[in-house]
Amino acid sequence: MVSNGEHTDYLEIAIEVDGENLILDLTLNKQLIPKGFFQRHQENGKHVVHRPARDEVDHCHYNGKVRGKPDSWAALSTCNGLSGVIFDGHEMHYVENDDAIDDNSIETDHFVYRHSDMVEQNKTCGYGGDASDPEHGHKTTDNRFLRHKRSTDSNELIRGPYNANKESKYVELVLVVDNREYKELGESKRRVIDRCKTIANIINGLYSPLNIFIALVGVVIWSEHDEMTFSSNGDATLTSFLHYRKEKLLIDHPNDNAQLLTKFNFDHGVVGKALKGPMCTYEYSGGVNTDHSSVIGLVATTIAHEMGHNF
Repeated sequence: MVSNGEHTDYLEIAIEVDGENLILDLTLNKQLIPKGFFQRHQENGKHVVHRPARDEVDHCHYNGKVRGKPDSWAALSTCNGLSGVIFDGHEMHYVENDDAIDDNSIETDHFVYRHSDMVEQNKTCGYGGDASDPEHGHKTTDNRFLRHKRSTDSNELIRGPYNANKESKYVELVLVVDNREYKELGESKRRVIDRCKTIANIINGLYSPLNIFIALVGVVIWSEHDEMTFSSNGDATLTSFLHYRKEKLLIDHPNDNAQLLTKFNFDHGVVGKALKGPMCTYEYSGGVNTDHSSVIGLVATTIAHEMGHNF
């Protein structure tokens, strides 16, 4: 599984799902964290940015399929036990490590949940209209996917996944974690980074069948204070976050899309907000999402849903 501190490129996992023994054929997602990936947090009132070397990044995220099921896909992380999502061609299943067991091995007990059993009541997507919505100003030019890959700071292109082709599209994603979420995760930057990477890997799993691939180019942690105004009104919070992305985040860290992960609760059970159709635009490519479940696959699915509006 792990050799010399590195995870194996290929992994075969046997797992029981609904009484059926499935074999997962998985490939390490080396392109999830590209060269130039950054981690930013607050320290003594200032921003601290760290760009880990390639060998500092824990590459423990896999994509693949269920053997014998051509319409299936899987996105699993082995950083701390086993967690992620399996789609067997018919239904989504969420895999979670048993936190009661103090063992990070993937061979320990895990929980597997059917999506149909996990749909939460009174949780909604607060679709926020399109970029011509008066609250968000004039309609922007729709320039999504004008490029296939953006150059990094080192002028090198992000490498495509093994199953990419000339028609593949790439989204360079930044996840922003608010102060409430940071505290919820024990004020541990490592836990925050691990959660964000696992979420991004699941989002990539959801989009890769559409020939769209996600690269997590950075994680921003508001470790001391929030850098925007929150409101129980999801639209107001979305507007605030889009202003933050345009006026602060994009200046230092170019990205195609930014998503906020928060423990703040919005009115009417809304767990996510985004605008329709502004992917890759300067003003509107982003969304806000409540970390509403301990099952990470559900949270990742919410963020992927909000990103979907941006397309």
